[in-house]
Amino acid sequence: RDRDVTGVQTCALPISNSRGVTSKSKHRVLVVDDERSIRDVVDDALSQAGFDVHTAIDGADGLAAVRDWSPECILLDIMMPKIDGLAVIELA
Repeated sequence: RDRDVTGVQTCALPISNSRGVTSKSKHRVLVVDDERSIRDVVDDALSQAGFDVHTAIDGADGLAAVRDWSPECILLDIMMPKIDGLAVIELA
């Protein structure tokens, strides 16, 4: 988490070029979205850029992934069933 923008934490991971991340180990990114097509597109793009990507289908699944997988960055939808994105930010 790098900076606070109106109460929402953001993160930035360095990308060296189109071949991937700058360090030897892959950065872990969690993508949380209830729309499969969005998860798939973001997962594919980040994986091709060299990130280690995990996806979650809703806020509850996202919180479990944060606990079990410890991502370095979370790309999070705000409007989701069960637990919305804002609650995930507060609970993560």
